[in-house]
Formats: sequence, C-alpha cells, structure tokens
Amino acid sequence: MDFREAREMARDPNNIPGIFNYCDAWCDRCLFTSRCLSFKMHPRRFEKETDEEEREKKNEEFWEQVEEAVEDVKDLLEEDDDDSVDELPDFDFDPEDEEEVAEMMDEHEKHRQKANEQPIAKAAKRYMDWVYDWYQIQKKKGTVVFPESRDELITFNVDGISDPVILRRLGLAMEVAFYYHLQIWVKVIRALTSSYEDFEDDPEFADFPKDSDGSAKVALLGIDQSIAAWTTIWKYADSMKPELGEKIRLLRQLRSAIERVFPKARAFKRPGFDD
Repeated sequence: MDFREAREMARDPNNIPGIFNYCDAWCDRCLFTSRCLSFKMHPRRFEKETDEEEREKKNEEFWEQVEEAVEDVKDLLEEDDDDSVDELPDFDFDPEDEEEVAEMMDEHEKHRQKANEQPIAKAAKRYMDWVYDWYQIQKKKGTVVFPESRDELITFNVDGISDPVILRRLGLAMEVAFYYHLQIWVKVIRALTSSYEDFEDDPEFADFPKDSDGSAKVALLGIDQSIAAWTTIWKYADSMKPELGEKIRLLRQLRSAIERVFPKARAFKRPGFDD
C-alpha cells in the first residue's frame, strides 16, 4: 500500500473515528470492518479478496446465533447473583511509591509491571492460563476439534448429544470462550496501566472519558460473553460441571472486582459500538 492509497482510506467519510481504540480486536467477527481504518490498513486484509458486505452479513448471523444461545441459558445466568461471590482485593495505588519507582525505570513499563501485580490482573491471568490448558487437554482427547478455516466453528463433542441445534450452540460457545480468554487479560492490564497515568492527568481533563474506563469496559464485555458461553457448555457437559462451575465463579468474581475498581467503565461510550 502506498501513501496515496492510505491517505484516501483515511479520508473515507464512512470511517468511524477511533472505533478501533476500544474494540475487542476480533476482526473476523466484527460488524464494522468496512468502517474501521485500522482494519482497512491491516496487511491481513489483503491476504484474499473479501466481500465486506458478505463478511458483515455472516458476522451479523454469528452474533444473532450467539444471542439465541445466551437466551437458552438466561435462567441459569440469573440464578447466581454477582453480589454472592467472594470478592477479590481492591486495586492498590500508592502515589508515594509511584514517585519513587518513577526514578528507576521507564514510566510506562513501570506502570505495566505494577499493573501485573494487581489482584484483578492475577485473576485474569489465572483464568487465561486455565482456559488455554483446558483447551489443550480437550484437544488431545478429541473433545475439541479446531477448524482449518476461520469461516468454520470449533467442534465440541459431548457424549449423548446429537441434536444439530445444540451442537451448533456448543460450537458458538467454544468460539466465544476461546477468543476472549486472551483478550480479557490484555484489556485488564491496559486498564490498570492507564489508571496509573489517569492519576497524573491535568485536573482540567478530569471530566473527560478515561482510557482506563474504556479498556475496563471491553474487558467486562468479554467477561459477560465468556460467562454466557461457559454456562452454555456447563448446561450440556454433565461430566465437566464441577470444573466449569469453578471457572464461571472466578469470572463472576473478576467481573465484580473490575466494576468496583472502575465504577464508570460500564457507562463509557465506545465510538461506533455505543452510539
């Protein structure tokens, strides 16, 4: 791509300014790729010619089916109230320590290091590692089969289930859970790292939307989707109920903790998605 072509893309009035700043980076399932400058300029876009209208139509169908699957377990999602879970420790911010550490290392890297030590970051990392290990174990057993094409779903083989509708729902749930297990930790780290920098902002910008809230919201939305996905799998995979129930509980704890640390996150307006 040359400069002239990039400039024309940037001038496209159909673009939604800043939409890529607070997305979940799941381009393969996004409804707004035709309006995202970041996607248009990404090298992977040119791997093969793609009909954007057809892509977005397929993705719209994907998310409609995910919503149907969530509706199927709606009663189960409402059974456990988030207030009933054990709370994770709150976010630890020490301004004095901030000043001391700032003299020893690069500011941003220092913020990331401290973010990684926060309880919610450790919980997100623990969840991420568990999901990765779980998928590897199920893959070896043949319970989980990853597709060769991005256009196909993960296959989840559960004993005693042959209903194509249920198998489709399980495949959707596996796709969602697998994608977000990485994204949640990434967004939690970004939210925490940004929160240190938010404290340093000029008071004149105190009322402006904060990057930490936007990043925390993306993490929360990923957790919402993951809880619904694992609950769908829990409903049908009887032999896995104890293990999956434990991880659903961890996600609920993590969600409650993030909402305490970032109370304005849910209200954050993401360009394009929340307009």
